[in-house]
Amino acid sequence: MKHLKILHVIGQRPEMTGSGIYFEAIIRESQKHGFSNYWVAGVPAGRIQPCTDMSQVKGSFFYFRR
Repeated sequence: MKHLKILHVIGQRPEMTGSGIYFEAIIRESQKHGFSNYWVAGVPAGRIQPCTDMSQVKGSFFYFRR
């Protein structure tokens, strides 16, 4: 069986919304099944660094300017 790689993208802070909670849950569950994950989250520039428990998964924040 081929190894599945998944890109997850969200345009808001993952820890601040219901869809962000769903976003993190999907990544956690896909990891349990051996899938490779990478995430990108768009967040406002100049705000407090987003707090998320995504340190075990490769990913990055994209900062939007006002």
